[in-house]
Amino acid sequence: TLAAALEEGVINKNTTVNCSGFVTISGGKNWKKVLESIAQKAETLRAGVLEGAMTEDGEPVAPYAFFNEFGASVPVTEKSRRWFGAQGVHLKKSADHITVPSRPFMRSTVKNRSAAWAKGFSGALRGKVPDAEAVRGVLESLGRQVQGDIVAAIASNMPPENSPLTRRLKDKDGKAGKGTLQDKGNLIHSIDYEVES
Repeated sequence: TLAAALEEGVINKNTTVNCSGFVTISGGKNWKKVLESIAQKAETLRAGVLEGAMTEDGEPVAPYAFFNEFGASVPVTEKSRRWFGAQGVHLKKSADHITVPSRPFMRSTVKNRSAAWAKGFSGALRGKVPDAEAVRGVLESLGRQVQGDIVAAIASNMPPENSPLTRRLKDKDGKAGKGTLQDKGNLIHSIDYEVES
């Protein structure tokens, strides 16, 4: 903490420390030690589809999330052709791949919300000595906000709209009203956060 840094002589009474979003240290001779001390106590917030997230069928959610975030070109195999046929969808003989369009629910959320997250984080710590407990509490609160923002992006029916094939498959399963990125709910229910030391 800053009090400990003062006691240890790392900083002195003429040192200015400002923790409103960025750390500014002036005065004193040992500013590098202050930064190293803060870095050693740093907490990390991770949010999104975390390691170990599984579907209700026991399959990892991460590949599904990746394909939806970045898009994919999935090769058509005989097995997939038979599966589509069993669903009442007959692919053209010339079809050699199926395109999954990019729906960047993570990247768009970060782009649209990161400034608000930073402002909230710095505002929550303003006027407080940023000790480990305070930082962890603010990160827990921020984690819940980030989780909610990602879930909202998934629920927003992100463009492009579902293809006629996807709509047909969802209609068959009674899920016609569900938007893009939503089917069984595995993706939206896998969004989580954690704060690590």
